[in-house]
This record gives sequence, C-alpha cells and structure tokens, in this order.
Amino acid sequence: MVGRLFDASVIFEANIEVNGNLFLTIYGSHANGYFIAIPNWGVCCEAASAEDVFYNAEKLRSVKLSEKSAHLLANAIKQMVAKLRAEQRGVAV
Repeated sequence: MVGRLFDASVIFEANIEVNGNLFLTIYGSHANGYFIAIPNWGVCCEAASAEDVFYNAEKLRSVKLSEKSAHLLANAIKQMVAKLRAEQRGVAV
C-alpha cells in the first residue's frame, strides 16, 4: 500500500571526481530534510544542509565511502550548492 506522497526535489546532479573515483552525485531535498544519492556506487543516505560538511561526511562514511573520500565529497557538495546559490543571485563565481 502506498502512503502519503511528499514533494522531493533535486538541487543538483553532477559528476564529482574524488581520489581518482567518479561519483555521480545527486543532492536533493525531501519532506524530512536532504539526501545524497550516488547511483554508480549503489548508495544513498540522509543528509543535512550542504553547509554541514561534518554531518554529511559521517553519513557518507556510513554507506561505503572512506573517511577521506566522504569528507572531500561533502566539501564538494557544499561548494556546488554555494555556486548554485551565487548564480541564482546573479553573482559571478
């Protein structure tokens, strides 16, 4: 049985290379917060706002990534979201 439907949205989808590995990264929001999906690695996890690098890195570690890769990927997500927000405000990046 399908329950209540909620809105979800993708904030960005990008190929991010970290430590020589390619991560097809989808960062988005849903009714209860944010998520990070990495389909080419077969993983997905809950996330916080992009600015919370520590939390997002810990969540990425819990699904398969090394500590270094998780931290670098969480930082890349923060940078991508900052870039998107700056572009939406019309600020050159």
